[in-house]
Amino acid sequence: MDPGAAVFLAACASSPSELDSAWADRTGHALLNLHPDDARSLLYAVNDQQDGLIPVCSEIGYLGLHGQTFRFRVVSTSREYEYR
Repeated sequence: MDPGAAVFLAACASSPSELDSAWADRTGHALLNLHPDDARSLLYAVNDQQDGLIPVCSEIGYLGLHGQTFRFRVVSTSREYEYR
């Protein structure tokens, strides 16, 4: 699993399917400022040049982990993103 996903998750699982089962319908909070690329629904943890901002402590909902891609929804905006 990409170390960046640890920003959102604090659970251990031996496979992505176990992780999906363990985190289904769960929410958490961003532990750092995230910089979304709204046109592509992607985000970056270190690209300060992006216009948007998901501030630290924003509530996020877990949508799934597929390979190296972590999907989540920002609860306040209902906007979905992928972190690769």
